[in-house]
Amino acid sequence: MTTEDTIAELNGLIKTCKDAELGYRTAASDVRNTELETVFTESAKQRGRFARSLQTEVERLGGYPEDSGSLTGTLLRGWMDLKYRVAAERPSPPPARPGR
Repeated sequence: MTTEDTIAELNGLIKTCKDAELGYRTAASDVRNTELETVFTESAKQRGRFARSLQTEVERLGGYPEDSGSLTGTLLRGWMDLKYRVAAERPSPPPARPGR
């Protein structure tokens, strides 16, 4: 594997970490449970640290590190946001009646 191949692989991992970081940040802002908000926020911070570590390694190898997520990650977050908003507008089903 060449240095350029290694840099390309690391940059792919950086994009994955950035996608996860943004996904967890979105989840933390959308959840109504403070415990889960904390878990998601900490997970986002951890993915950010992973990305920064990989960026440092790319620079050490003489490459230019990625600084954002992927288009696929952006589209996935948009799709999840749309699903969340549509589901939030849908009325809840009536409670089950005993004996039925």
